[in-house]
Amino acid sequence: MRFMRFVIDGPHPDINRHNIIIEMPLQAETFASLPRELQEGRQIRVIPILFNIGITEKATLAEKLGTTGLQDKINMDSFAKMHEYYAQYCKHFEDPLDTSGGVNSLAHRMKILQNNVMTRKSKNVEVLHVAAEVTRAMRGLRAIMCKSGKDRTSMAVTLEMVHILQRNHNLASHVFMQSLDCLRSVGCRRENTLKNTGMKKYAFSTLQMLYIPKLYRAPSGTYGNVQT
Repeated sequence: MRFMRFVIDGPHPDINRHNIIIEMPLQAETFASLPRELQEGRQIRVIPILFNIGITEKATLAEKLGTTGLQDKINMDSFAKMHEYYAQYCKHFEDPLDTSGGVNSLAHRMKILQNNVMTRKSKNVEVLHVAAEVTRAMRGLRAIMCKSGKDRTSMAVTLEMVHILQRNHNLASHVFMQSLDCLRSVGCRRENTLKNTGMKKYAFSTLQMLYIPKLYRAPSGTYGNVQT
């Protein structure tokens, strides 16, 4: 195995925790296919971006109290950074979605993302959906996370899977929710909850289900009051 190095620049490069270097093992044949400068130790710069949308009853309370300022700032700052990266991307590559600049183009998706980030709307999960599509189009790497990495994360991961099936593999619209429930009921995400809590149940309560956006709700019988 050979190692590739990725670096995340921080505001204080003289302090280790602000200048993170990540090493990833690669199979010898994969390493051999890399450009020579990377094989010789050149580091790959990482542009980290975070989008956050609260979806539980706590997010509902925060919206009612008007305390979503930090979330709003995170999303606006992240969009600015993504737009800067997008501008650089366009200097080297054609639009990967639609070179004609139409409604399916990356440029149009960026405008939609900007509008969603700038618009005040309750639990606007469209920010997450469009950001995921844009990142994938520009060949970026993504991670989905919540507090525990098994409940809201499972809902988001399965939702993205079905979006990909619909967008890239012609999944019929009338079986969208059926496919979503299937992945959440019998897919590997249930095994993930078992490994974490000893039960094949998502840690949602019936009360929480009333506040969570429809596309992020676990199917009946798959959730209960278990350890988070």
